[in-house]
Amino acid sequence: MRQDQKRQRTESSYGPSRERRAKTIDKQRREAQNNLQEERLMIPENRNVNAQENLQQQADMERQNREAQDKAQEERRRQIDNERRQARLRLERMKPRVLTSNVDQIREALPHIGIERKEGDGF
Repeated sequence: MRQDQKRQRTESSYGPSRERRAKTIDKQRREAQNNLQEERLMIPENRNVNAQENLQQQADMERQNREAQDKAQEERRRQIDNERRQARLRLERMKPRVLTSNVDQIREALPHIGIERKEGDGF
């Protein structure tokens, strides 16, 4: 009797034993299989109607997938065009600054190499 009490204390303190868990899992598995069998029995036997419905659903899903892909491609194309446009604008804004800074550098370098500026020389 003391061993039974020790076993009960051990099981209660550490949770259910492996055997109990295995039995519980087996019981749940059997219930799930029974539920699946019952659901299969509830499926109507008119397979032609089901096949047509399935084909229609499949065609609808394929159409929706194509539309989603087309929409994603169009969105991606717009995004690329927008990025190109923004890059062009950044380049256009950058060009005058680069040219101006180059001219300024040339103006500053001319006296160092011995060239004197004169009025009307274009700089």
